[in-house]
Amino acid sequence: MMKKILLSMAFAGLGLSVNSFAQSIVSQNFETAALPAIPAGWANTHTGGTGTGWITSNSALNWYFTQIPAHTKFAVVNDWNDSTKTPSYLSSPVFSLVGATGARLAFDYFYIKAYYGSTAPIKEMAWVDISTDGGTSWTLLDSISASSYTSATGYVWFTKYVDFSTYVGQANVKIRFGYTDNGRKLPGLAIDNIDIINPQANDIALIGISPLPKDLLNGYKSHNDLVNFAGTVLNRSNATITAFDVTYKAGSSAAITTHITGVSIPAFTTYNFTCTPYPMPSMGTKAVTMWVTLVGDPVLTNDTMTTEIYGVFNYPVKKVVMEEGTGTWCGYCVRGIVYMDSLMDLHGNNVSLIAVHNGDPMASFNTSTSGYDSYLGSGPFGTGYPRVIVDRTYVMDPSALLSAYSQLTNNFGFADIAYTHTLTGTSLSLAIKVRPGLDLNGDYRLVVVTTEERVHGSGSAWDQHNYYSYQFNNEALSGRGFDYQAALTIIPSSIMYYDHVARSIDPSNTGNTGLLPAAMVAGNVYTATLTATIPATVDVTKAKFIVMLLDNATSRVLNTQNIDGTLPPTGIAEVNPGVEGLSIFPNPADVQTNVEFTLQNSGSVSVNVFDITGRNVYSSVKNMNSGIQKITIPVSSFTIGIYNVVIGTNSGTVSEKLSVIK
Repeated sequence: MMKKILLSMAFAGLGLSVNSFAQSIVSQNFETAALPAIPAGWANTHTGGTGTGWITSNSALNWYFTQIPAHTKFAVVNDWNDSTKTPSYLSSPVFSLVGATGARLAFDYFYIKAYYGSTAPIKEMAWVDISTDGGTSWTLLDSISASSYTSATGYVWFTKYVDFSTYVGQANVKIRFGYTDNGRKLPGLAIDNIDIINPQANDIALIGISPLPKDLLNGYKSHNDLVNFAGTVLNRSNATITAFDVTYKAGSSAAITTHITGVSIPAFTTYNFTCTPYPMPSMGTKAVTMWVTLVGDPVLTNDTMTTEIYGVFNYPVKKVVMEEGTGTWCGYCVRGIVYMDSLMDLHGNNVSLIAVHNGDPMASFNTSTSGYDSYLGSGPFGTGYPRVIVDRTYVMDPSALLSAYSQLTNNFGFADIAYTHTLTGTSLSLAIKVRPGLDLNGDYRLVVVTTEERVHGSGSAWDQHNYYSYQFNNEALSGRGFDYQAALTIIPSSIMYYDHVARSIDPSNTGNTGLLPAAMVAGNVYTATLTATIPATVDVTKAKFIVMLLDNATSRVLNTQNIDGTLPPTGIAEVNPGVEGLSIFPNPADVQTNVEFTLQNSGSVSVNVFDITGRNVYSSVKNMNSGIQKITIPVSSFTIGIYNVVIGTNSGTVSEKLSVIK
């Protein structure tokens, strides 16, 4: 059985690469390839089996266990259904190193180094060979390790540099990339931007810039906020770099130079830098050009990168939505239960959680409304259980959710959302206010999802399959005091209660046009009425109504809003000092807001609200007993904007953002 293969999150960056420059001896980026053929001069060696070996592609590819992120055109081993052990080789043309002063191989690759089985596992392998006799005989040059991985990004493209300067002077050199899955149908290897370099005496390359265009965390700034530009350089020369300059020019503003001194950047290593901050002068888009300067650098084509930043009216509070594909039949889906519940325990209504069931009694509600289950399970987001679609942009394994929340919760929220609701029988009506933080022009839609907590049923279809049991995999997993490792492989329905269960979605999976105008001006408030029919079987005292603002052109959820729901008192990780489950609702607020949290220990607790200038606009200090606390703060006298609500105890402080909308 495949172990520890996580679905990739597609929000890892733009795959920028800077491999093809003037000192290149051989360069291949596959952009001229006639898909799926290998470029002329390169060879695909593949014998035996049903696979085709190396092909070229130009889009994100879904392997069963992961996804290859888009990377323009690239070469990839297409042997997923080939169970032979015969390696597949991608070989270069013959080239000469006569007269070269050095030799480096650079290439981008995507490779997860998957394995099958837990006892003496069978692993896929990837490597680079070199030949000095035109391909008659080969020697191992270097092995290829797994691509970079984090729980928030999954596996991403990686750039590797190999020194083979010992072969300088050879006239009939070739390299080849080798791959085998050792007969177990494992994913494969993707290669791009191959570059064989004769290094210059002095050469620095700018290979990364921050913020990137459309960077939701750093690219959007309110008027007079500071933009912290940063980047990464690569020393593409043989000598160590000790000093260089970085200059950027934003819009029509004067160029700003930062002198980087006292550093030591060895050959073919990278260095991360920060620049003098830039005060955002006004609203609107600013084109930014950044370049690096090194004394004696003759290669100027790799010194410059561009990006954009965006001045906005305000910075709306972001509430991430996480739509989980799950089912009682899915033994690995208990992983989703643990991490989704942990997010609720830790962050309450500051995150919007939806569990979309498949193939079990809870799924019938989804398919009987508008195919929510089918949309998430076999629509534009691929397939696989368990997995979570975050903001309808990133697809990830549930185990990545805590880290993803930490990274995404401070992102730009595009618009504040507030609403009041009326429920008459099964008829739900929501009066919604939307206030954009920047001008929005396009097809923007509203959707409301009704979820229910503590859903319970009887019968075998409600039993939860559990692949973490000691009787099955014996892998550690626990949450809310329940040890899944110690539980049975099928947990009886009598003790199972399911949270965040999607009960209806209205008016459709992607909303309807006409609820919001096509052009919305930053700072203006737009109203809309959304109606829904709640299934009669839903216990409305345990229901939550989650409103999503969608950009139909990209499918991205720009922001969400929800009302109060059940806040269980325990979590499994990331506990704030002395305070758990801090939740602010409604948020945005116009008259008053409620601050709710669970206090671990009795003692003095301060509640302070600060505006964006740091001015204290509300303060309260009380002695509180341990347990769930709720404080109501009047905000009708507050001006429109973003505030920080800070809870202080003897153990420290914790804070959340509050948006006031009128």
